[in-house]
Amino acid sequence: MSTEEVLESVAKIAAQGVQTVVLQSGEDDGLDPEWLADVVRDVKERYDMAVTLSVGERPQQDYELWRSAGADRYLLKIESSDKELYESLHAGRRLETRLRCLFDLTMLGYQVGCGIMVGLPGQSLRHIASDIQFFAESKFDMIGVGPFIPHPETRLRDEKPGSVPLTLRTVALTRIVTKNAHLPATTALGSMGRDYRREGLMAGANVLMPNFTPLAYKVLYEIYPGKRCVSEPTGACAFCMEGFAHGIGRTIDYSRGDSRLAHRTTPSLS
Repeated sequence: MSTEEVLESVAKIAAQGVQTVVLQSGEDDGLDPEWLADVVRDVKERYDMAVTLSVGERPQQDYELWRSAGADRYLLKIESSDKELYESLHAGRRLETRLRCLFDLTMLGYQVGCGIMVGLPGQSLRHIASDIQFFAESKFDMIGVGPFIPHPETRLRDEKPGSVPLTLRTVALTRIVTKNAHLPATTALGSMGRDYRREGLMAGANVLMPNFTPLAYKVLYEIYPGKRCVSEPTGACAFCMEGFAHGIGRTIDYSRGDSRLAHRTTPSLS
C-alpha cells in the first residue's frame, strides 16, 4: 500500500469512531523503516490514534525509530516458545532472535503483543502448557491464540488444522493466568468452517479486529485458505462487531484500548 492508501484507510477507521489502528505486513526485509516512520507520524498527527505495528523481526534501531515516531504497540507472535519446535517450523530463524526482539520492544516502552498457533505439527499439550506459562511470566499486553490452518502452497499443506475446542481451552487458560491482557478472538478462529469468534469471546477473549484493508490488497493477503472478511467492502465487517458483543451481553469500546498491565517484566532470554 502507498502512503496515501494507508491514510485513506485510517480515515475510514477514524470516521467510525475507532481510536486504534494496526499496520501489518509480512516479515519483509525490504520494508523501508524511514517510510514507515513517516506513515506513523502522519497517522498520529492527523488522527491521534494508538498505532500498533506488526512487521516482524527488525534491528533494534528500527524499533527505536518507530517508537520515536509515535508507535505505541508492537505485535510479534512467537508461535511456539519451544526452541526445537519453533526452529523446525521456521527455516533459517532462531528462537533466540525472536526473544531478543520481544526484549527490545519491551525495553523501548512498547505495549507488546505475542501469541501462538494451536495445533502446529509436532506440538504437544506440554508445549501449549509451557507457552501459557511463558505468557504468564512475560506479562505481555496482548496475546493472540488461534488455530493452525495449513496453507496448500506450503510444506505443511497435508497437516491437520488445529482443534477449535483446544484453541478455546487455551484462550480460557491464558485469560486465567494473564488476568488483564488483551486477548483477541482471532480471524483464524473465525475461519474454521464457521465463525467461532463468539465462542472465543465467551472463552475469555476481549478484542475483535475488523479489517479495513482495501479490497484490492485484502484478497491478496492469503495467509491461510478460507480467511474471513476478505471479499466484503472495506470496513464492512466492523458493523458485525456490535452483533458479536451484544449477543453475549457485552458492549464495544472504541477507545485506544491501552493495556491495563501496570507491572511488566521482560521475556526470558535463557
